[in-house]
Amino acid sequence: MLESMMPFPSAEDDPKTTDISSSLPRSPPPQDSPLEAPLVGDNGLRAGFWARRAKQCPWQKAVGPGKRPWEKLYALLALPVQREPALRRERNPSDFDNHVAQKKANIEALLAQTVGTSVPIDAHCDHYQRENGQFTSCVVVPSLAKTMPECANCHWGGVGHRCKFAKAAQKAGISGANSPSSSKDTSSNVSETLEDPVPAINNAAYTKVKPQTLVQQPNQLEELVEYHNRLVVRKAEILGAIAVKQLAADRLDEEMDAVELRIIEAQEANVKNAAAAVDPNTQ
Repeated sequence: MLESMMPFPSAEDDPKTTDISSSLPRSPPPQDSPLEAPLVGDNGLRAGFWARRAKQCPWQKAVGPGKRPWEKLYALLALPVQREPALRRERNPSDFDNHVAQKKANIEALLAQTVGTSVPIDAHCDHYQRENGQFTSCVVVPSLAKTMPECANCHWGGVGHRCKFAKAAQKAGISGANSPSSSKDTSSNVSETLEDPVPAINNAAYTKVKPQTLVQQPNQLEELVEYHNRLVVRKAEILGAIAVKQLAADRLDEEMDAVELRIIEAQEANVKNAAAAVDPNTQ
């Protein structure tokens, strides 16, 4: 199931109500509380310890001189939390935190798993379907399709090139798509990242090959397979966005029902009060 964007416990924790510049890592925050065990199994629908820690970004690999606001890390920090990330198996909190801190790609992967969009079951990454990776769900970040097309599981460790989404993007000629040496940051997409950090769906990135071109060359199986793979990715993005919006709408319906019930209760109370004002003996 795709998780909707859930309200945080307080406005202070909500990235949508926080100036992006203030959320960018400058120096490691103080360790005010001990590390908590990561969630195992299903993702959490509300921001938990590791979602908040990912947003705080306290690891040394994420701070220091030379960090540029167009890096993937900064783009990920600008996105709202969608879930509390869950792991496939239990991990010691300190060991997991040290594992995250080892590589910048691991920090980015944890953030992507926290803020990204869940991929529908029928479109999961092959690596994930073989039960590989840290996390229990396959998550991509549509707004970073050009610089980080792979899922968070594959991005972990800086080996995003193994992901089928990255392979499809690379074959499509998408700018910035991962290759085995693409873990370094680039500045080729500065304007897209800063000016429009959260586009709904990046459809154009997955439609480089026109259908009529393939129809004219029906025997080129490889091109047909490549085009089909891009359609699968695009479908996953669209279904993900639709599902997230539907879940949000369902929760609004539940809240509206609760408010309507309170309205009825208030109306009944007003009637009783009015009757009591006319006849004090009325209960």
